[in-house]
Amino acid sequence: MKRDYIRMHANEARLHGFSSIIYSLWSDERFQLLRYAVAGVGVSLGYTLNVFLLVDVLRAFSPTVASALSFVVWTPVSYIVHRDFTFRAATGSRTIAIKFCATFVTRLLISSFVVYFFSNVVHVHYIFGVLANWVVLPILNYFILDAWVFRKVPDQVGTEIVAR
Repeated sequence: MKRDYIRMHANEARLHGFSSIIYSLWSDERFQLLRYAVAGVGVSLGYTLNVFLLVDVLRAFSPTVASALSFVVWTPVSYIVHRDFTFRAATGSRTIAIKFCATFVTRLLISSFVVYFFSNVVHVHYIFGVLANWVVLPILNYFILDAWVFRKVPDQVGTEIVAR
């Protein structure tokens, strides 16, 4: 019953203080880049931990292969987080999913190359390649996701929707 009351009066309710700040960060388009950073750090930590486990703990793969496998494992998580949290796209859009997969292939190749380059060409510890991916990929990825994958276009009434 309380939930129904809140739902009915949601537009009338005014948020104050900390709740207002959290709501703005969660919903305001001006904070999209901040949401991208928060989501990206989470996914990047998972990717890095995965690479570390595959290379140093399990000793199962080379750094380049471990990087590629970790990238594959964490990409679905990245898609869901960016679709639902960062860009607020329509769920179930096949076009968005296909575009995200296309960017995935590009990022996978770049990520694998960067780890390979640091560990086999420069001959430093593979973790430098993983950390370089923390810089290279997010910058590239944000602009591609914002401009192409989750691009917003005006609908007939002038509000912005994610292009399908």
